[in-house]
Amino acid sequence: MPLSSSSTKTEIEYFIRDSQADLILCNPQFKPMFSCLDSPLNDYKPNPQVIEITHSDLDSGIELALDTYDTDVEADAMLIYTSGTTGQPKGAIHS
Repeated sequence: MPLSSSSTKTEIEYFIRDSQADLILCNPQFKPMFSCLDSPLNDYKPNPQVIEITHSDLDSGIELALDTYDTDVEADAMLIYTSGTTGQPKGAIHS
């Protein structure tokens, strides 16, 4: 799920809780955005792991040891949060 660097701490916490993200990949300069993960966000699920990754890592073909998931062409591919009409961000699933 792409996040805006202009998101507030409250918005970041909401996006992470609502999406139930397990993993966050971010450029090192944006890692401070996820300081909310320094303490548990909820009682039922561990906070997602944050992995710093740079453009040069991607260019060099870095390999990350990540869990794999079975998917198919009908599987949801991405979650984008919009401002919504209620003032509360709303997750829109794209497949």
